[in-house]
Amino acid sequence: MKKSMSLMLGALLMGGLLASGCSSGLSEDDLKQLDELKAEVTSLERQVQDLESQKSALQQSIADKDAQLKKCAEDKALTEQRAKGM
Repeated sequence: MKKSMSLMLGALLMGGLLASGCSSGLSEDDLKQLDELKAEVTSLERQVQDLESQKSALQQSIADKDAQLKKCAEDKALTEQRAKGM
């Protein structure tokens, strides 16, 4: 995801340079737009990291619940087996 954001930013920059032709450089508006895009990319990368952390926490929670469920099933089977033996 980070690579694609960097590639997108690079493509936008290259597109801007190509569109401006052989001008003397980037205008003030171009620099402002580039800074805004960089800030947006940074924000989106932060959101991706936050969501990946949430995903990891949820996966751990699921694994914990699965382990509890398995333990309950084993306890139930053992209890039923002992009840039949009485």
